[in-house]
Amino acid sequence: MKLFGMIILVICGTLLGANAAEGCKRPIEALSRAERLCAGLMIMLEYEAPTVEDMLKRLKDISSDGLIVISRGYSAREELIEAIEANEDGFYEADMRRLKELFISLGSADKDCELARVASAREYFISREKETAPKAKHDERLYRSLGTLGGIFAAVMLM
Repeated sequence: MKLFGMIILVICGTLLGANAAEGCKRPIEALSRAERLCAGLMIMLEYEAPTVEDMLKRLKDISSDGLIVISRGYSAREELIEAIEANEDGFYEADMRRLKELFISLGSADKDCELARVASAREYFISREKETAPKAKHDERLYRSLGTLGGIFAAVMLM
């Protein structure tokens, strides 16, 4: 019976560590979704949307890979900014600011300038993803290991 209890403690510690490790992946996933959103915006601007306002209206109709959940409403730009603020899970503050700046400024210039602006934002998110990925992977391994070791430690202490 003691052995069964020890095994349960080790499993619980491992699961707690795995749960904490999943939290380390969130920023990388958010940056990846933002990059894919920018890539989609570039495609829409270049090939599909005749104007930026038309692109913003079309963006309301598509799913952007779970990055933002948009309800039908008033101004496309304002609604997108509110949706980004409501779905900030996983984003660092600087990344949220960059994404909001992108949508605030969309529509203030011609199509070529907007395309360059979106391309710049996409490059930013790609570089941020490359920059934060090694630390996130390290932290993920660390939390998994600490969870398992914590479970073993608890089992040994209660033995």
